[in-house]
Amino acid sequence: MLTFERLVLETARRVVPDHPDITPELVRDVLTDTGIDECLRDTSPTPQGRLIVHHVTLIGEKRRADGSAEPFKYSRALGSGLWAWVGSNGTGKSTILNSILWALTGSDSGIPKRVRPWLRDVLVQFSVGEEQFTSRVSRTNEGVSGGVYRGFLAFDQIDLGRVEPVTLFESRDEMREAIDVFFMQHLGITTLRWTAHSAEKDDPDLHAHSTTWRTYAHAIHIEDDSYDDLIIDPTKGYGRQDRKILEMMLGVEQSRAVSEIQVQADFAKEAYARARARVSGRESSVNEQIAALERERAEVEQNIQVMDQEQAPVEADSLLVAKRERRAALLAEQNQFAQELAALEAQHSAIEHEILEAEREKIAAQEQAEVEYLINSLVVVRCPHCESPVDAQDRLIMERQAHTCHVCTQPIQRTRTQGDARVIQRERDQEIAALRASLRRVQQDIADCQQRLDISREESARLGRELESSVQQARDGFKMTYANLLVRKGQIDGQLEQLQRSLAEMEAEQQEVATAARWNVILQTAAEIADEAAFASNEALFAQLGSLATRLATQFGVPDLEKVLIDEKRYVRLQQGGMQIGHNDLARSERVKFKVAFHLALMLLRVRTGLGKHPGFLIIDTPGTAEVDEADFAAMAQDIARIHQEYGAQVQILLATARPEARQHLPADRTALPADGAFF
Repeated sequence: MLTFERLVLETARRVVPDHPDITPELVRDVLTDTGIDECLRDTSPTPQGRLIVHHVTLIGEKRRADGSAEPFKYSRALGSGLWAWVGSNGTGKSTILNSILWALTGSDSGIPKRVRPWLRDVLVQFSVGEEQFTSRVSRTNEGVSGGVYRGFLAFDQIDLGRVEPVTLFESRDEMREAIDVFFMQHLGITTLRWTAHSAEKDDPDLHAHSTTWRTYAHAIHIEDDSYDDLIIDPTKGYGRQDRKILEMMLGVEQSRAVSEIQVQADFAKEAYARARARVSGRESSVNEQIAALERERAEVEQNIQVMDQEQAPVEADSLLVAKRERRAALLAEQNQFAQELAALEAQHSAIEHEILEAEREKIAAQEQAEVEYLINSLVVVRCPHCESPVDAQDRLIMERQAHTCHVCTQPIQRTRTQGDARVIQRERDQEIAALRASLRRVQQDIADCQQRLDISREESARLGRELESSVQQARDGFKMTYANLLVRKGQIDGQLEQLQRSLAEMEAEQQEVATAARWNVILQTAAEIADEAAFASNEALFAQLGSLATRLATQFGVPDLEKVLIDEKRYVRLQQGGMQIGHNDLARSERVKFKVAFHLALMLLRVRTGLGKHPGFLIIDTPGTAEVDEADFAAMAQDIARIHQEYGAQVQILLATARPEARQHLPADRTALPADGAFF
């Protein structure tokens, strides 16, 4: 058994080689401050006995699609041993079992949403050890109400109000809390804490959560079509909830201490990471600011030293010299701009002249085309100049040869172009378009050059105005600059002093980071030691569970199963066909059989060894309706029946199945069929 002093000494022994500054006294102080000493001394409450359901009654109205309602009442007496419901899908088997779970756990998640409004009253009579109780749940439009009462009671006894309530509730949340507290006290189950980050974006902190009776109730309920997970669906909670359920059902007394140490270790790790990130980030920022200020102070001191020299006021006129040089450069630049403008304007005129010539040639080509068309293509009857009649064919020939009018002797104009007139026109159109594009570019260049010239002239004019009062301005500017430099030097010295104080404060924070680091190392190591000790002290118990699960699963038809192991992390491993696999590596039909076998083994271990806190109550809802073949289902039903014969007085199993062949293997006096052949 792990004691507090043993945990202190073992933790110190492990951390000293890498952290010689950590002493046993420091380890003891850390574990004491986090409450680990009290956690190891605390013992779980003693279970008051096993859980047995003695009677269930459901009252409500089945609502139909046409708006009508059919009242119903279901009632059945139960007790120790095996009790079964055999009926096809949709006959109400799961609703009965999930209503029992609702009254015992406060969770109605297994009842379909469409069916929940049908249930008006649920009454479950049960016992824990020698004590008798009744859980009554009423659902109305206003919500859920009810309570847990002492004794086996009927509806009218509770309604008269002359009974002793153990706990009452007026809402769904109140019901869950009240049922949790009741069963954890009576079944000797303690809460185990675990950590998780919030899913809220604006809440980055680590939070501690606690297991409840509803969490542990996964060990007493095998749901329909829930065979992919061995104990609990990982999506229904954070952390290793399956491990917590397993350890609590097996009665591992150190589970609470191990869980609490791990929670404290998680918080220490989170605190260390945040402290380190905060301090390292600030230190880097402060050092960068100090370096920048020291560089600026050196520059300021150098400028002050220069100004302290006798020549400083005169040398201040160097600014004016620079202005004069700049103005001279601007004037030279303006001359260059003027030359560029003149060249561009000349280029502009030349392009305009070329455009004019091209247009003239285009007109001439048009005229030539018209004349040639008249001469060559038409029957010429009159002179194009004097309009005198022209009839003789030889006159046309002479006019073509001499290019003069035979009648009036006026010359027929000959163009300067050669070749086809229409082709020439197209060429001139293209040439004119290209020249106009060049003209636009030259015009843009002229505008740009003029703009630069105007800017240069404005700047040179401004510099001229500034130079008019240059000497007095230089003296005044020197005085002002000198004073500003002295003020800035004082500011820098003050900022550096403040940053140096910040560094000193951060050295103290570094001590806090070092403390957080030591806490992290101590608690992480203590968590590992406590976990190892818990496994070592209960290894034989885990081995017994594995052996019993192996035997039952083999009887149920899981092939080639050699061994079931529970490793140091509480993962369930299977040795099948010479290979080590997990539950999910089994075929689906094998998962069904193995899960039923594992939960039966978990329940029977307490009966056979007296160890653990399993309440001896198990609900098996439609195991393997389609996944398990007839032979394996028969083997499973027969083994459950044998468990009833051997351990029926010490356990209670509620079984629902849609397989009609189950009736051949289950006790006939404990197997219920639908009352009217259709529904329960």
